[in-house]
Parts: sequence; C-alpha cells; structure tokens
Amino acid sequence: MKKITLKDVKIQKTVQTNFTFSSINIDESDTIIFNNKTYTNKDFAHKLEVNFYPTVLFLDSKNEIVYKARGFRSTEKFQHILNFMITNAFEEMSFFEYLENIKKGKGDKE
Repeated sequence: MKKITLKDVKIQKTVQTNFTFSSINIDESDTIIFNNKTYTNKDFAHKLEVNFYPTVLFLDSKNEIVYKARGFRSTEKFQHILNFMITNAFEEMSFFEYLENIKKGKGDKE
C-alpha cells in the first residue's frame, strides 16, 4: 500500500487533514510508546492483534481500535474506508453495508 495507495495525492491529503498517521514495520527494531508503555514494533503489532500485513488500524480518542482494514486496498477502496471513518459511519453500519449504500446511490460523503 505504501508504494501505490498511500502515494496518491488525494489519499495523502485526506489522511493529513483527518488522521494522525504512523507506519510501523515489524521487521525494524524501532520502539513505540503507546499508553505510556514502550513496545518493539513486533510486540506492539502483537498487542493490537495485527497478524496480517498490511493492516491499517483506526483508533479513537481512547486509543481503542474502532476499525481494522486488513490487506492491500486500491486507492478507490481505501478512499471509501477513509470516508467511512471520517463520517463516523462505522458507528452505525459495517463497511460492507456502507459500500452497499454507495452502490445504491446514497453516495460516499467526501
């Protein structure tokens, strides 16, 4: 995703405007401080139950995971995920239902 989807200008603008983005590579020896605890990248991924790569996590203000997107996403599909999160649609429906609404012409609120 880093080489394709995240290089898209529209995706970058949406992410920069609406999210705090952090990229973590479990093969690197960096450490992360999360909720006042220090983790290696691999331990952090394990703590958040990330076992498939790439995975994009969306956390709320309490640092709780509210949505997990596993696997590669095209630019178009990732933009839908970002809009799903920005509009808080995740509080009312699944992402599948959100996509169904788009197909029915209810639109993707950008």
